[in-house]
Amino acid sequence: MSSVEATPLEEVRLIQTAVDTWSISGCLTFETVGRLVAEMPSPAPGADIQVDLTGLIRVDSAGVALMVEWMRRARIAQYQVHWCEVPEVVLRLIRVMGVGDLLVSRSDA
Repeated sequence: MSSVEATPLEEVRLIQTAVDTWSISGCLTFETVGRLVAEMPSPAPGADIQVDLTGLIRVDSAGVALMVEWMRRARIAQYQVHWCEVPEVVLRLIRVMGVGDLLVSRSDA
C-alpha cells in the first residue's frame, strides 16, 4: 500500500520584519496575489517601504503585476517601494514583460 501526500496549497506570506520593512515569501502567483492586493503595506509618514523578496520560491506574471500595482499605489500616495533581494527569475519576468521602468523607484515623482 502506498501513501499519497497531499500537495499543500500555494501560500504567500507578507511579514513585517522591521519598521517600514516587509518580506514576501512563498509563491507569488495568480493563485495567491489576490490576497496581497489589499494588504499593501503603508509606511510611517514621510518614509518609504522596503520589500525583501528573498523568500519567494515561485513567481509568475501575476506576481510581477502585483509589484507594478504596489508601485503605482505608492506613487499616488507619494512614497516609494524599494524591492530588495529580487530573485533572478523575477528579474527575467520583468525583462520579458517589459515593465522594468515601472518598477524603478523615482525620487522625482
